[in-house]
Amino acid sequence: MRTVIRAGLPMWTFHVLTVPGRRTGRAIQTPLAVFEQNGRRYLVESYGTVNRVRNLRAAQGKATLRRGWHLETAVVQTSLTHVHSAR
Repeated sequence: MRTVIRAGLPMWTFHVLTVPGRRTGRAIQTPLAVFEQNGRRYLVESYGTVNRVRNLRAAQGKATLRRGWHLETAVVQTSLTHVHSAR
């Protein structure tokens, strides 16, 4: 599925997040899910603070977000600290 998403074929809510690596500066692409609620979009990170989150923080939240052929510059807020669980 990752190959299909990176090839530019839109699938469900998946987008490709591109952010410069914090050490090398090389563009790193990561497919992930984007959900919308109350007019705001959320990137869902199910693995906690992983390298892509650290890279986003090092880039002050600036990244590009692509779905299919649509490309946009995004500013991502990474300051959420609380985890909400379903009951």
